[in-house]
Amino acid sequence: MLKSAAEEAQRILREAKETADQTIKQINKLAASSGVSKELEAERSRLREQLKKTDDKLAVKAKGPSQPISPKN
Repeated sequence: MLKSAAEEAQRILREAKETADQTIKQINKLAASSGVSKELEAERSRLREQLKKTDDKLAVKAKGPSQPISPKN
C-alpha cells in the first residue's frame, strides 16, 4: 500500500514537472522580446531543483529484510 502511494506521488510529481516545463516554454516565447528571458530561465532552474529534491524524497528505496530470514523446520 505504501509502495502504491509512493508510485502515485511520483506520477503526480512527473505530471507537475511536465506542466511546469510546458508553461515555462510558453512564457519564454512570450517574453523573448521583453528581455526577461534570463530571469525566467533562472526561475525555471530553481523550480526544477526544488522538484528534484521533492522527487528524491519520494524515491522508493529497496530495503532488505530487517532481520535475517531463517528456514522453518
